[in-house]
Amino acid sequence: MRTCKSCNAPIGDGDIFCSACGQRQAERRSQVFGRKNLREAEFIAKINEWFAMYPQVANVTCEFDLGYGLGALVNRRVLNALAIQYETLSGTNLYQYGLVHLQNFGLVQKDLDKMLKQWQQANPEAVVIKTVGGVCQRGDPLSLALGGVMATNRMQLYVFFKFNRQTGTAEKCKS
Repeated sequence: MRTCKSCNAPIGDGDIFCSACGQRQAERRSQVFGRKNLREAEFIAKINEWFAMYPQVANVTCEFDLGYGLGALVNRRVLNALAIQYETLSGTNLYQYGLVHLQNFGLVQKDLDKMLKQWQQANPEAVVIKTVGGVCQRGDPLSLALGGVMATNRMQLYVFFKFNRQTGTAEKCKS
C-alpha cells in the first residue's frame, strides 16, 4: 500500500485520487508517435500495438498532426503524428485505447457525423474521445459550387477511442 503524496493518508495501488484529501496521485506523461516512412495503415497499427502493450495507461488525451497528400482521385488528409498525454496506473486499466481511420469516397459529399454514427453503431461499447478529419474534394468550380455534386470527394475521419478490455475486442482498432 502506498501513501498520498499530499496528505500521507494510505491509498490503494490503483487509486488515482486520495480518498482522504481528493488529490490526484498519478503523474501525467507524454508520448509522441511520429509516422516517419511508414504507410498510414502501418502507423496506426503501431499506435494500437503500443496501447495493447501498455495496459496500465489511463486517462489519455491526444492531439493530431494532420497534413495533406495527393491521392489518385482526390487529395487526402494524412496523419503525420499523434501526441498523447496519459497517466500510468500500477495495475491494468479497465479500458484500452485505440485509433481508427474511417474514409469514404463518392461523387456526392456525405455527412461526417453520419459516418461516425455508423461506426459507433457497429462498435457500441467504444467511447469516442476525440475525432478530427474532414472532406477533401477535387472537381471543377461549378460542381464544387453545387455542393460537390459530380466532384470526387474523400471523407476522412480519425477516431481516437477507448473500449472495455474485458468485453471489447481489438478488432475495433481496424477501419
